[in-house]
Amino acid sequence: AGHPYEWSFYTSPYEVDLTSTYWGTSEDLHEVVALFKLGKIKSQYTPYNMDQAIDAYTALVNGELSGRAVVVPHA
Repeated sequence: AGHPYEWSFYTSPYEVDLTSTYWGTSEDLHEVVALFKLGKIKSQYTPYNMDQAIDAYTALVNGELSGRAVVVPHA
């Protein structure tokens, strides 16, 4: 989020996940977003509202989705 984060067992809150990308630079990300906006990249996802979060998880586990499940609060 714009600055280094020091990950430590003793200073990080319990049950926290730190996720990072495995490829590319910030410039690469901007290029990918621009390509998506131009319709050159198609994303596959199924939106779910918060009440359907368990349904989304079940569909993923059962292999019933192509792409991603996106749980949207306040949908």
